[in-house]
Amino acid sequence: IFFRLFFTNMSDPCPNEVVQSKDVSPDVAPSTDMTQPSESRDVDISNANDNPQSSNTTHPCDVPSELQLWYKVRRLDNYSGTQDAAWVPGGNKLSQINSTDWSPKEEEHFTMSFEDWSKLPQESRFCKLSEGCKMPKSIAIQNLPTWGQTKISLYQGGVMDVASDAIVNAANKTCMGGGGVDGAIHTAAGDLLQRECATFDGCDCGQTRITKGYNLPAKFVLHTVGPVGEKKAKLESCYRTCLALATRHNLRTITFCCISTGIFGYPLEKATKVALGTTAQWLAGGGKADPVDSIVF
Repeated sequence: IFFRLFFTNMSDPCPNEVVQSKDVSPDVAPSTDMTQPSESRDVDISNANDNPQSSNTTHPCDVPSELQLWYKVRRLDNYSGTQDAAWVPGGNKLSQINSTDWSPKEEEHFTMSFEDWSKLPQESRFCKLSEGCKMPKSIAIQNLPTWGQTKISLYQGGVMDVASDAIVNAANKTCMGGGGVDGAIHTAAGDLLQRECATFDGCDCGQTRITKGYNLPAKFVLHTVGPVGEKKAKLESCYRTCLALATRHNLRTITFCCISTGIFGYPLEKATKVALGTTAQWLAGGGKADPVDSIVF
């Protein structure tokens, strides 16, 4: 479907529904005892109602109550005080995540700033320094051909196969892992990914958060929450905020998975048009010269 629809979307990048970006400060307020500076983890853009005439105030990404098993996690600036750990459904304390005996090397990588993390060579970022851990096999992004004269590559395989600066995770609102690609990414990245995700209060529909990639071939993970059902403006927002956050952190290569096309129910062919159209539009008018080197779907 990506190949079949690519040319159509490059010529019609959905110009009629543009969501204007706006810069906001990160919503994680640093505590007075923080040893690490706060980092910009999210991108917020103005919400565009899918139906401006409707008075329905239901969140566009709300799901039926039987599916709402979202973790209730407060913002934890660091893990020095486990007594402040929040709880998750079932009465489990978030401190259970903290109770694991982390090695000094794991603690070092967990507290490392994004800037320092991005400077580490891929082969020695984390797994090489952890006993018994092996980096998964990966594909160098420069080995993937682009489509025509664009910076877009189409790859048939898993999102975790590509060693890019960032991969995109189709997350839920908790950002604490789930099923499908979300669960697979959390499993492959290791426990430290969930631990980092617990330091911020989830993510809203159409928005994006960033974490380190830990055991993944990718340096960083962009967690974006897609809409439940066919809500075009929200899905477009997912792609725009991912690309904006990647640019903010100088991530030159990004690999996208399919967003909202699983249990969230967005029709695959229509989602493909949104993905390619929004990305092509962003590349054509991103407001910055040469913002990225390669985008893989």
